[in-house]
Amino acid sequence: MLGRGVWSSLRQGLSRGLSRKVGGWASGEGRKMDIAGIYPPVTTPFTATAEVDYGKLEENLHKLGAFPFRATQATVEMTVSMAQVGADAAIVVTPCFYRGRMSSAALIHHYTKVADLSPIPVVLYSVPANTGLDLPVDAVVTLSQHPNIVGIKDSGGDVTRMGLIVHKTGRQDFQVLAGSAGFLLASYAVGAVGGVCALANVLGAQVCQLERLCLTGQWEDAQKLQHRLIEPNTAMKQRAAPWEERMCAAVLALCMPSCLTLHSVPPPVPTLGTHSGMPGTPFCCLGCGLSHPRSGLMSPYCPA
Repeated sequence: MLGRGVWSSLRQGLSRGLSRKVGGWASGEGRKMDIAGIYPPVTTPFTATAEVDYGKLEENLHKLGAFPFRATQATVEMTVSMAQVGADAAIVVTPCFYRGRMSSAALIHHYTKVADLSPIPVVLYSVPANTGLDLPVDAVVTLSQHPNIVGIKDSGGDVTRMGLIVHKTGRQDFQVLAGSAGFLLASYAVGAVGGVCALANVLGAQVCQLERLCLTGQWEDAQKLQHRLIEPNTAMKQRAAPWEERMCAAVLALCMPSCLTLHSVPPPVPTLGTHSGMPGTPFCCLGCGLSHPRSGLMSPYCPA
């Protein structure tokens, strides 16, 4: 679920002044909802005094760990309840039980019912590495015509598929988001409008810079930065369990655009991979060659 203010704050903070035109649509112009931009999948709550609210963050992490894969009616109920507490949109993952029966028709039926009954816009979510199921392109094209479905987060990494979706939905009010920073540049090149990237929870400033370079046509610099982001992105996927990714983001005390300075007391740098017995490696020392400013938009504290 995407909380109120996350969409609007990130769009205003990260993409102000940048122009984009995909499939005949100018940035945000006439859309049901503009979902372009970079989004960290785990946000950091703050107190009224702009301090990281660690109590609320711990509470949120426990809730994230309890979210199940739900049937259609349960998905509708959860979407409605999230809308009631202020979510602006819902990212709805593909159901993955009885995968052999999850035909295009079954998935279209599922998402159509959810979108029909959801009081907030729906974003499709295809993540085959975790569900074993890829939302078929023909189903995406059909669902793109639904008035309450505004886009898809595609984490499969198949850039050809993403480009085909952009092409086939070009006449619809429908947007494509990359599901990883590992193929973000390629996604922009084929018409994606942004990404929901776990790496943005740790290297937010660099991921947002990659977005800016792509949107302003600085492809050579974008390519260099994309190459430098691949190693830390791969390290997060290979060496960190999902829970550790969330805790890494929490310990690094990330900032949202409304708070331009970090927590006053620099937190310790976590290690990755200790859950599997591998030697722990400080994330800031993975050899990616990236700079780690001590302040700025969504930048983690990292000792020299």
